[in-house]
Amino acid sequence: MTEYKITLYDYFLKFPYTMMEKAAEKYGFEENIDEYYSFFHWQPDLVKYRQALNYLIAKGFVVKNDEICYQITELGIEALQKINNDYLNNLDAFCSECVIPNLYKLSDKKIGDDIQLKANIITLRGLVK
Repeated sequence: MTEYKITLYDYFLKFPYTMMEKAAEKYGFEENIDEYYSFFHWQPDLVKYRQALNYLIAKGFVVKNDEICYQITELGIEALQKINNDYLNNLDAFCSECVIPNLYKLSDKKIGDDIQLKANIITLRGLVK
């Protein structure tokens, strides 16, 4: 997965209700103003993503396959499996059943356009000024 695709997918994990309202409800995610406000500032902070990815690489949880692609390692999978809480379990199910199947075939541009459209809708609704 490329660094840019990671940032795009991350919006669906950070803002599940905003991005996929009805599908997200099934997993216990609800509408809330904090999510809308945070989402409004939607441009990714690439420095923070690179710092996080470098940390994960240093710990051996992720490897960089080539110049732009990252992959989780067995150690990373084991670490994730040790984290057991309802929020993560719901997020994992939401991601594997909704996010990945719906985004897998879309181009980065289309995903970015969908995020921008949601940001514009939030602005038009007057939820964030």
